Amino acid sequence: GPYMKIESPPDVDKDLTNPEEAEACWMATAANMLASAGYGNLNANSEFMAGIQTRAEQIYKEMLEFLCGSKPGWVETAILEWCSSSHNDGPYSEIPATKAYGLVTPSDGTTEDKNPWYCQIGPQKIANHLRRCDHVAIYISWPCKIKLSSGLVVITGSGGHWLTCWGDELSNQYQTSNPGTIRVTDSDLDLGGNVHSYTYDSYENPNPDGPDMGFGWYIDYEIEGDMPFLKNHPYIRQTVVLIKPVVSTLIAYVPISLSSYRLIPNKNLDVLSAHYELTTRADILNLVTAVDGSSFHEHDAQDLKEGQRNYTMDWEFKKKPLSPEPPLTITTELILPNKTGMKYQNVVLTTLNDTADLLLPDIGWTIAPEDIPKESIEHFALGGYVIGSIDIFAEPGDSAKTKPIAQFRLIHQYRYSQSPSLHKFALTGTKGFYVANIQFGHSYGFLEGNALWEFSDWKTPASKEMRALEDAPIIIDLDFGSMPYPKPGESPKRAPTK
Repeated sequence: GPYMKIESPPDVDKDLTNPEEAEACWMATAANMLASAGYGNLNANSEFMAGIQTRAEQIYKEMLEFLCGSKPGWVETAILEWCSSSHNDGPYSEIPATKAYGLVTPSDGTTEDKNPWYCQIGPQKIANHLRRCDHVAIYISWPCKIKLSSGLVVITGSGGHWLTCWGDELSNQYQTSNPGTIRVTDSDLDLGGNVHSYTYDSYENPNPDGPDMGFGWYIDYEIEGDMPFLKNHPYIRQTVVLIKPVVSTLIAYVPISLSSYRLIPNKNLDVLSAHYELTTRADILNLVTAVDGSSFHEHDAQDLKEGQRNYTMDWEFKKKPLSPEPPLTITTELILPNKTGMKYQNVVLTTLNDTADLLLPDIGWTIAPEDIPKESIEHFALGGYVIGSIDIFAEPGDSAKTKPIAQFRLIHQYRYSQSPSLHKFALTGTKGFYVANIQFGHSYGFLEGNALWEFSDWKTPASKEMRALEDAPIIIDLDFGSMPYPKPGESPKRAPTK
């Protein structure tokens, strides 16, 4: 039968007659996710797991006390606001990690981001997050045509709505392809039951009977109402994932960091094995590492121990060596409490064509976002991701004329209560190697795989100067300037249907 993360999932419903809840679908969705993840404690004497629906409704009620339900908002912010409040006093009171896909801010810096989530395996990502201990929400908007006075017809996005995801039509196994449907609960609708199933349009042929915003994942969520765009298929703008780390701890903030280390291709190089060590300044709560090239290999570290700050990986490719193209890339995603960044050490590749092992330099980094005073945090404040790019050289020289031996990309998450613009970056590495073409950018959506390496919307110019790696860090103060927050669209206005 169809897969469901929870057979009878929580479904918080807005009071559509109350203006203070008119736009509170983001809070209702966040409450569903938190309750299903084990959060919510009604009082010290209550049975903790008694009534997942009751706990979700209680969390929602508490959110309405300090968040504004008359304005649209971001699920990720609601989750972290509630988890940081005094209401989060139950047995599971740690701050969860969150990851957001999509919501790519236009390069012109405008706040009117209306783009679909461009990810060809988006439904597969949602499906596999649900099959882990993760919890998922999607944010949808509707494409519509606007006729300008000039006679031009412009396609743009309108409105916005949050849904909590629970399953699809496939089995409970890890999925290697996209499901055709998605099963959700909706704070606005209970027609024929709490759980609704919608079908995905073709990624490359969305909303076939109406306008579209380009490739993306659209669903047949069609509702009659007083807004004409409601008859169109909406598209997923953002996907938010609540992650329960392998190792839990009571902490104030759990950012996600990712480092991707790419070897510059050598036509004579076929890799038989790879060894590397990862070290951090804080306890590792979650770790997924992968080697990609002519084949892909991934390891999800379920063997982490409390207090662990290093991890060693050994890969063997002797049965099928990794060829020089596409280039070998080592990528590691970590969840760490508070102290951020990571370091690759003792990166050793054994190759088919050389008698000596290939040693790559150690490289490590940290980043510290600047906090925003609580009284200055805006309603639409949203966390995001700093992206970095670095070229690594074996000898000094003109970076424009010298071929690097490796390239490095990183992504680091900051919280809604931290500045999107101001960050302090530090870089260390093996003495005798050099770095140049250092540049930084920003995204409100998490990037991985090809999306990280294809990113080009840099906010700082590439530094051509060759700088020597040392144990003492290279310090770079980042200032991206004005960074307005994207704003979610308003929920469709409709009469109660429950």
